[in-house]
Amino acid sequence: MRDILVIMGSPRAGGTTNALTDAFIKGAEEAGHRVTKFSLGQCKVNGCLGCNGCMRTGTCVQDDDMTREIYPKLLECDTVVMASPIYCYMCTALLKCFVERTYPMSMQPASRTRKDAILLMTAMAGGSVFKPTVEWHRANIGYIGWRDRGMVLAGGCGSTVPGRYLEEAYNLGKKL
Repeated sequence: MRDILVIMGSPRAGGTTNALTDAFIKGAEEAGHRVTKFSLGQCKVNGCLGCNGCMRTGTCVQDDDMTREIYPKLLECDTVVMASPIYCYMCTALLKCFVERTYPMSMQPASRTRKDAILLMTAMAGGSVFKPTVEWHRANIGYIGWRDRGMVLAGGCGSTVPGRYLEEAYNLGKKL
């Protein structure tokens, strides 16, 4: 059984990214995995201050939902799922803040930070619109030492997610 942390970076609780995320969660839970989900639109996660306080202490100096609630789950889990819609050819600022705030993990022992990572994305367009975020995602997880376990890039999402992507997300959760 895996302990999965899902970080949903959409500011819209009932949108297409949430639907894609819920399909993944359904598959993962049916496979017997434990899932915790944070919707960053309902959390207070500040951006990185660049103060390097974490280099001295190993933890972020800020007091927000990231340090109080998300970090403990992040250190416990073995799989991190990051989900976001595409805004202006990139993930949302909410997800970017989360990723920047994982920097203190580079100060932790590798046994605590070695994780599998999954990316779930939605966009009205498709194809190359995902490329900047996919490259950024791979660079960041590589830096932290996480392993890429897959992604679902759901293009053509208007007010709904095409069914094939919901099935793909469900199957990705189920096969972990």
